[in-house]
Amino acid sequence: MFTPERMHQINVMVFETEVDAVAQTIVRLGILHLIQLDDEEPWIGELGEVDTAKLYSRIDRLHSRVIDLMKDLHIRELPLEARDTGLLEHALSDIDEIEGAVTELEQKVQAIVLHRKELEVHLERLQGILSEVSPLTEIGLPPGAAPYTFLEIRYGQVRSENLELIRDKLAPMAAVALPLSHREGSEIVLVIGLKTDRLKLKRILRDASFEDIEMPAGEESREEVGLVTGELEERIAAIEAQIEEANGRLLALKQEHAADVTDFSRSLRVAEMLLKVKGFLRKTRKTFIFSGWMPSDRKHEVETEIFRAARGRAIVEIIPPEKITGVKQGQVKVPVMLKNPGFFRPFEMLVSSYGLPDYAFIDPTFFVAITLYILGGPVIRDFALALLIGVVVGTYSTIYVASALLIWLERRFKPA
Repeated sequence: MFTPERMHQINVMVFETEVDAVAQTIVRLGILHLIQLDDEEPWIGELGEVDTAKLYSRIDRLHSRVIDLMKDLHIRELPLEARDTGLLEHALSDIDEIEGAVTELEQKVQAIVLHRKELEVHLERLQGILSEVSPLTEIGLPPGAAPYTFLEIRYGQVRSENLELIRDKLAPMAAVALPLSHREGSEIVLVIGLKTDRLKLKRILRDASFEDIEMPAGEESREEVGLVTGELEERIAAIEAQIEEANGRLLALKQEHAADVTDFSRSLRVAEMLLKVKGFLRKTRKTFIFSGWMPSDRKHEVETEIFRAARGRAIVEIIPPEKITGVKQGQVKVPVMLKNPGFFRPFEMLVSSYGLPDYAFIDPTFFVAITLYILGGPVIRDFALALLIGVVVGTYSTIYVASALLIWLERRFKPA
């Protein structure tokens, strides 16, 4: 407890036929701190490197696409579990299959998401028009020449056969064309849109031979405003229904594919871990070599698992740090792994934030925890209690740190 975990270096040579199984074992164990072999050693320079960059880049891009799918479908990404190591045997071989399935699902999801986004933009603009027009139900429309916020209002007549042309062209826009009365083959029409679309409106109305006339006033004008608001509300309700329908289609896709997408994410994360391990390997014509550090109390377990994965066809060398020349000369740093009882383990986060001690130095976690608890008063005791709760329930994540900080803030700013 008063010193970091004792470490041993492990050097391994395996045949090419067993390297994949050994790499999977390293990931499964999850305790090896792999290191790059020293390029300054002449014999190391003769070894080849394992080129994983291209495949890793492909998997990383594919994983990003899966994450985007999960966001669009509101699927939570969960941490890897012990059972996920079963994916190791297929993590790299299934990439083509995963990519094909992701591409197919992407096309369905993105089409719906894009359509929903267009509907939401259209809805927002129509709601903006409605909010501007609604107050006019009491006073009527403003004179045609009056400047009016961000609305473009046109009142005039158009031949009956051209009215549908106007309405069809205005359908994708945040605009309404409301026929008010009929006059000998012509329709009196009120057009309301946004000033940002003024040129589009002008072009559409010109193509339909729209003729501006003087806007009415008084009671007639107020009635026309009521008709406009009614049509806007109907269009808004229709768009909201379309958005709900799009959400329903996304929910159906989520229910159908959530398990598959989650498995894709897990498989790709495992594949990334596997490739990271392979990136530390160096090779000869028929063998692979790697080196790393591990907790001393698990060296026999690691050695046994590597021999099992390699079917006994491996050379394993385990060396304590005091026998390594580079460590004695200060040229090689032994990685530090803190090891404390459950209650003190959360305080490792605090110690680590200021930098880990050297391998041969004392681990200050215990002393930091005790000092803070004794000298820190009730605030630190509350903090320690929150962390202890985390230990009791099996975790000490940021939720407990957050609870401790809330206690501190409450006491810090509570009136005397």
